[in-house]
Amino acid sequence: MGTATMRLAKLAGATVIAITRHEGKEHGLRREGADIVVVGSGEATAGKIRDATRGEGVDAAVEYTGAPALMRLCIDALRLGGTFCPVGGEFTALPLRVVDMVSKELNVHGIRGATRNDQRVVAELVERGRLTMPIHAVLPLRKAADAHAMLENDTDVVGRIVLHPWDD
Repeated sequence: MGTATMRLAKLAGATVIAITRHEGKEHGLRREGADIVVVGSGEATAGKIRDATRGEGVDAAVEYTGAPALMRLCIDALRLGGTFCPVGGEFTALPLRVVDMVSKELNVHGIRGATRNDQRVVAELVERGRLTMPIHAVLPLRKAADAHAMLENDTDVVGRIVLHPWDD
């Protein structure tokens, strides 16, 4: 989802900042369209993002994991009037304070899924070759356990891992 969001943002003309905890992903994220890659986590990461935006912060931040620390990072990285879009995870609470809403004029935008028109637009972009999804690896179905291990342990996976049911 992150790669797709990054690519759609690029098609819309955005400058994309990607965040990763793993240096091994930096090249792959740049290859897939990130203009800036920030490697790190915690408060220092928000500072790196502010430095990259000349102190302004980002217009919008999308967070897919639901991890409170990453949601907080997104909120801290936003500019005045910025938009935070929490997408993933099972939220018990957003790490959001009233002062965030007031001092940052923060917008929070929820997503429930794609509308039929969203799906049509994405299908047209794929058909015209303007939107593609990267494939990190193609493995035979019998190596499903290897694919899971790759997702859980490798620090350079950017893109999909495809299980092909007819390959040996």
